[in-house]
Amino acid sequence: MKRQQRGMAGKAATTVAAAPATVPTAPAAMAAVLAAALALAACGTMPLAPAFSAGTGVYEYAPSIVQDEAAHRYALYCTNTAPYVIRDSIGLREARLDGATWSWGGEKIVLGPEGDGWDSVHVCDPDMVKGSFTVDGESYAWMMVYLGCDTLDNTHNQVGAAFAENPAGPWHPFNGNPIVSASRDGRSWGAGQPSVVSVDRAGRVRLFYTRGDARGTRMVMRSMDFGGTDAVTSGREIRLSTAGLTEADGSPVTLHGGALALGESGSRWWLIRERHPFPADTPSFIAAEEQVAWTTAAALETGGTWSVSGLVGPALTGAPRNHNGSIAKDAWGRVPDSGPLPVACSVSAAGPGFLWTYRVVEISVPRAR
Repeated sequence: MKRQQRGMAGKAATTVAAAPATVPTAPAAMAAVLAAALALAACGTMPLAPAFSAGTGVYEYAPSIVQDEAAHRYALYCTNTAPYVIRDSIGLREARLDGATWSWGGEKIVLGPEGDGWDSVHVCDPDMVKGSFTVDGESYAWMMVYLGCDTLDNTHNQVGAAFAENPAGPWHPFNGNPIVSASRDGRSWGAGQPSVVSVDRAGRVRLFYTRGDARGTRMVMRSMDFGGTDAVTSGREIRLSTAGLTEADGSPVTLHGGALALGESGSRWWLIRERHPFPADTPSFIAAEEQVAWTTAAALETGGTWSVSGLVGPALTGAPRNHNGSIAKDAWGRVPDSGPLPVACSVSAAGPGFLWTYRVVEISVPRAR
């Protein structure tokens, strides 16, 4: 599990890797943790029920909610496959709309670390988009982007892609992975926490991700085209503006761990991102709140200003940690232009054993215009 930004069990991204968090790994240690979590829920400190629930010794976070039909949606997220073992894989669930409630089905692990390559230790932070993709001599209808790494010290994260005919899989990792690489210097976080939106509902996508290296931590974007006859093209990396965004203490903005969606008219981009400063108590490397903002399509391209629309934090969710969020969107990465913004957020308790309380909640955030 990486840290800082969205990766490795809720880790944030920084230029220099953070020290590993101390988390209980034995069932005996978990008894106190689960009792505390239940007490929090009982007293109303964490009132929002998880969208879906894992067993003991399991974390679920960094969700991507994609709705492909009026009454059907998918959730991709990061989880572990063995209780109390910190090794990230990507889980998938499907939901049907039952009246006004989404009813989620069981979990399927669709991608995990394997071999001794670039993603051999963790794979996490998934997002997916529909289109028409031609890679490795095959054609596919869906593309997933994700973070992979081959270290245990929160460094050398990179971005990969996988393709499938159906979100339930099987998913086929791209032979050209990683699609965004990072140098291995033993200190830098690398590149990860990707978010993807279709440009043409075919093979062209806009890819957003965090990069942390000797130049600092920032969010960047680039255009990529997977629609040709195996001739994948990639545009230059462009840094996202932080103008208009704010930190809770008024300090200079560090933009990372964000997810984006495009308004259905194409006129506005919506962003959810982790807000600093992070709390001083354990865990001190994930956010207490996330900021929601928008900018025009033209301003995104020219480094213009964001307009803050709202916050997802303890006042809204009741949880002391709110992190690794995303915007629920359609199959091509779009959201309605009006009405509350549908958000999926990772929430957790604070204190020892926080990792095993990571859960996904769904929230509708009012939009300030």
